[in-house]
Amino acid sequence: MEYDPQPLACRVDSDTYLVRIPSCGGQNPTFAWVDSVAQVYKKTDCPYLILDIRGNTGGNDAIWEPFFEILADHKPTKSWKVLFRCSPANIDVLMKQGDITLAEKAKISKSQFIPLNEEENDEEITFLPSKFIKVAILVDNRTASSGETLVRFTKDYCNRGKIYGQDNTSGANLSGNVTPFRLPHSGITCYYPTCVDEDFALQIKNRKPGIRPDVKIPIPLPDTLKDNVDTWVVWVARHLKTN
Repeated sequence: MEYDPQPLACRVDSDTYLVRIPSCGGQNPTFAWVDSVAQVYKKTDCPYLILDIRGNTGGNDAIWEPFFEILADHKPTKSWKVLFRCSPANIDVLMKQGDITLAEKAKISKSQFIPLNEEENDEEITFLPSKFIKVAILVDNRTASSGETLVRFTKDYCNRGKIYGQDNTSGANLSGNVTPFRLPHSGITCYYPTCVDEDFALQIKNRKPGIRPDVKIPIPLPDTLKDNVDTWVVWVARHLKTN
């Protein structure tokens, strides 16, 4: 398989719009490009939307903001909660970042974790009127971290959305705020997360990391995945209209 997904935004057919975003890093594509594509889609008359994030290993969650408002059609039954691990090294990281309040709470806590945000987010979500009928999030086992944020957001906030693929996503969205440290003898630089999702322990216990597709694509991998409309996209476009 020729595997090198590239940013792409185009019509698959008269009713279906495809947006391929292979990275959340902000370089390829840029944040401006993603925002402009979302605005273009809003002006189309396409009732079906495919967001292709195969190969997207993450970067910055903020890249999805232009699509969050398009996707959200209800409040989640369970709010997202991030936990901070109260280890001495993590507290040092907070101190260096200037987050003194959280660092002081972590120092006096008798628990292994404390909530990263003490107050629940009660901010009202604005559900914009949308013309799309269904949305497909297309993933593979390389979809990770901030890439998985879009997957989880769709499952929690969008009744009209389903996840398509053959394999679970990587499961990297269960941790975050990665920090480097250097091993004292070898000099090798390692990275560890200072924060984990509230469900981290449960997911690890189940030994099934990642988010499972709602719809398993039954056809072989495409021969080429670059800036082309490949066989998986065509299959998903048909499935959206007949199911």
